[in-house]
Formats: sequence, structure tokens, C-alpha cells
Amino acid sequence: DQITITFRAFGGPSLPANNSIFMGVDAQGNRVLNAHLPWGNSTVYWDAGSDGNGGYDRISKPATMAETEGQWNDWAFTKNTTTGDMKIYLNGVLWQSGTGYTEPMSGIAAFNIGANGTAQDPYPGEIDDFNIFNTELDQTTIQLWMDRRVDDTHPDYASLVLSLPFDGPDTSFVATNMAANAVPAWLLGHTQHV
Repeated sequence: DQITITFRAFGGPSLPANNSIFMGVDAQGNRVLNAHLPWGNSTVYWDAGSDGNGGYDRISKPATMAETEGQWNDWAFTKNTTTGDMKIYLNGVLWQSGTGYTEPMSGIAAFNIGANGTAQDPYPGEIDDFNIFNTELDQTTIQLWMDRRVDDTHPDYASLVLSLPFDGPDTSFVATNMAANAVPAWLLGHTQHV
């Protein structure tokens, strides 16, 4: 079980605020994947893996305003259950990490971007170029591909399962998934192209 989630985010002036920039839950509603960017206490949380009973693996770090609001930042969240490593990269630099995290990341039944699993705690900002890989990307690859659209020249393109550039017209409620053989994503709630 490996994962990398990358995206660009521009946090709004209401941060810090309780929010989830993305969340994946299992059929019972247990958190499997989640990031708060940041929570109301100015801490960024990365949750990945579930014990099936409401418990999950988590790393976290207090963030500054410049790290979470008022400018575009490139974020990457990784987990590898074989090595037990969880990492957060900010603008291509390792920002936080932890070891010993082996809870599985399986059984995701629903996945939301810009809110939690029940579409609550919305992210008060802008999100662009959201990607999910089913492998752990290394720091060099993360650095080389930050602030770039993922395409078939990416060294881990075969592991790309979701790639949303969010470039559709303002009247569209579908985000085109640029990963090979992928289904589109539906835009719900208060979406706005900027």
C-alpha cells in the first residue's frame, strides 16, 4: 500500500479554520485518507490508513500563515505501509515525516476534495492540479513536477489514478480526470473556476 497525493492550494484569509482539503472514507464512514490544511489550531494534519474502528495513522505540524494562506503552495502527502513512512512536502521540500505507520489504506468508498467525507468543513481557498498516485513518489520527482501539469512523460504516470487539472468551463459540473482509463469527477457544492 503506497500513495502520493499532490496539489496546489491557495488558502483564503479565513484560515486557520477547521477544514478538510480532501477526505476518503470507507463504507462505514471511517476516515481512511484526510488532510486538514490547516485545522483551526493552525496545525496541518495528514491522516492515512484506518484500523476499521475509527483509528488512523497521523502526522502533523504547526504551520505559519505563509505556509497555508495568501499564496499558491505545492503540497505532496505520501504514505508507504511497507516502510511505515508518512511524509508531507511543501514546495518540494520535506516539511514533516514520521515512521511506524502501517494501517492499511483500503476500502475507500467515497472521496471528497475540498471538504470532509460528509461534505462538511469546506476548505476556504483554491485548489488546482489535484493528483493521486498509487505509489510513493520520491522527493526529486515531487520537486521536478511541482507547479507542472502531470502528463504521460511523468516517470510514475502508470501509477496515476486521479489527475484533475480543474480547467473545465464555468458551466461544467464535471472535472475531467486526465489519468489513463479514468472516470470523471463530479463538482458539487460551491465550486468556482478562478
